[in-house]
Amino acid sequence: MNNNDLKKNCAKEDMKYIEDGIIVGLGSGRSIAYLIDYIN
Repeated sequence: MNNNDLKKNCAKEDMKYIEDGIIVGLGSGRSIAYLIDYIN
């Protein structure tokens, strides 16, 4: 598993904590970009 795969897996796990109406503070970087892709 490469570094990008690990970041994608982390982003998928983060989705478990995001609920409708929640405010999410975002940073920058590839991990956050993956999370935004999953949210959309």
